[in-house]
Amino acid sequence: MKFLASIVILGSIVAFSCAQTTDTPTDNHFKINGTDGVVCLVADMGVRFSINYLNTDDKNMTALIDLPSVNQTAGGVTGMCENDTNSLTIDFLKTWQLRLFFGKDSGSFALENVTLVYDTSDPIFEKPKNMGMHNTTGTNLGLLKGTIGNSFLCKKNVDAMLDTATMTFTYVQVQAFSTEKTDTFADADDCDTETSEIVPIVVGCALGALVLIVLIAYLIGRKRAKRGYQSV
Repeated sequence: MKFLASIVILGSIVAFSCAQTTDTPTDNHFKINGTDGVVCLVADMGVRFSINYLNTDDKNMTALIDLPSVNQTAGGVTGMCENDTNSLTIDFLKTWQLRLFFGKDSGSFALENVTLVYDTSDPIFEKPKNMGMHNTTGTNLGLLKGTIGNSFLCKKNVDAMLDTATMTFTYVQVQAFSTEKTDTFADADDCDTETSEIVPIVVGCALGALVLIVLIAYLIGRKRAKRGYQSV
């Protein structure tokens, strides 16, 4: 009975891990046009920033803010389509700016560098010690990795760690280094189909259960055999 209870508990833990969901992201669609009508970079994403700062009492504080809806046709969204780098720059909240840089290697693309420019005079910061413009960066990230010619899709939270902030993609689909003349996504490399941390946990639990079953069967068989010898 104890063995069965342990299996049930382990199964419940794994099921809980798989059932976690994320918040609904802000709907943002971006595209960067290259030469000859090619749309080199397409992105749908919801983004949340957690920015660390000191207040006037020298206490560590965290400001939370979502990337608002950005109307690309009204300006404020630029980028580059170069052979080795695709970039997306988003201006928002008058003085804030987000820069994303994608690189490519061995037939795949990935988000490599991020820079966030922000203003601590914004009301979301409570009594900031250093009021004014700041920037924080993350380099060599290797996130949102997809096959060139495909898009990358993830409906789970993906964290990019910056110097003084965490940038969380609450939803993201992106395609970099595209050679198409449309902003429609190609087939997606879905992060849910990649090998996750849950897979080795499930395999480990199954192997552990198998070992216990074999061990119990061996001990029962040995006990019965011993009784048989004693009877003889």
